[in-house]
Amino acid sequence: MEEIIELKDKDLKELVYFIYKNIDKAVYLLQGIEWSKERGFKKIRENNHFYGFYRENILSGIFLFSSSNVLFPYNEDIELIKKIDMLRIIKKHNPFMIKGSKLSVDIIWKMIERISSNFKMHDCFLMKNMTRDPFELDTVKTKVLEYKNMNFNNSIKFLLDVEKEFNRNPLSINRLKIKLQDKMMLNEYVAIGNDNNEIISQGIIEFSSYEICVIGGIYTKMNERQNGYASFVTLELINRSISRRQIPYLTVLEDNYNAINMYKRLNFVNTEQFKIIEMIL
Repeated sequence: MEEIIELKDKDLKELVYFIYKNIDKAVYLLQGIEWSKERGFKKIRENNHFYGFYRENILSGIFLFSSSNVLFPYNEDIELIKKIDMLRIIKKHNPFMIKGSKLSVDIIWKMIERISSNFKMHDCFLMKNMTRDPFELDTVKTKVLEYKNMNFNNSIKFLLDVEKEFNRNPLSINRLKIKLQDKMMLNEYVAIGNDNNEIISQGIIEFSSYEICVIGGIYTKMNERQNGYASFVTLELINRSISRRQIPYLTVLEDNYNAINMYKRLNFVNTEQFKIIEMIL
């Protein structure tokens, strides 16, 4: 017997166990679950929807339709292709992007390619860093901005360029400001500033959970590149993950050779082939 069912808070234990059993392929699915150091895994986040693919009552695959309208699948069971129910679920949530391990995404793609006429595909690497000792950083030559000193108004164009670069749903200026402030309060955003306290380079911890976190949004203003800012930001985020006893992950496009070489110099290693599909159903 095969079935696809929506998973609820009562299924949290099974869901978390399945993700961690396959963590190097399913790490992005953790962002759909609320977690705190004090209380552990609490519940499925608001506006996030998990579905489980069961064969003979055994969980075989899971799919997160996130609040950011992205589908994060982890499923290596090709029998899913035969499930019309899954196609209906995808149409219902209408994600603008699919991101996950290559095999998981390829299986989903076989189901929807006939109804998807407008799309872009990107091959990626998932990388992780097992460093345990913090890096020493020169904070004298590089200005790390605090929120109270940040020239937000003069950094708006930079922040909008970041959103565009990483294909995120556009946010209002006010919402962008709130998001940045919240991340800085959580110590999950690193910004380097110029003499006018405008942001010229940044990086973010996209989400964190028990023993892991995911780094993203590493971006430097075009005319400020080749100054080591991206390396500094990444190392600072690694240090923060180390202080939390978390392993940092990130994804990088396979053809972004400069970024891959930088991450390898910073002790990141490839763990899995990933794929991203930007799509319009």
